[in-house]
Amino acid sequence: MDNLNEVKIVLTGAVLAVVGLIGWQGVLVLVWVALMILDYASGWLAAKKTKTWKSEKARDGIMHKGGMVLVVLASALTDGVLWIAWEHIGVFTAEWPWLLMALTVAWYCLTEVGSILENAG
Repeated sequence: MDNLNEVKIVLTGAVLAVVGLIGWQGVLVLVWVALMILDYASGWLAAKKTKTWKSEKARDGIMHKGGMVLVVLASALTDGVLWIAWEHIGVFTAEWPWLLMALTVAWYCLTEVGSILENAG
């Protein structure tokens, strides 16, 4: 039983170290990436089950996910520009410097969960 507790302590420390390193926004991005992988896998399984697998549709799905990545990158760049502008204007400071990116990623997480549920149905 002591070995199990030691494993739990090491895993907890590792998770906290990663979260401390990448922050909550980084964790949100990791969750989004995991959901994209699950969505693609569940879509693949659903297509295999119903024998409707088409390479063209799979390519469209990958292209859609690539577009989502570009939108998230654009929102992160926009947040960076806004943060720099706010710092130089001096009127107010941003309390949430990566808010637009976080909202974009959270929205995409919700859409991925919906797609996974649709594939499961």
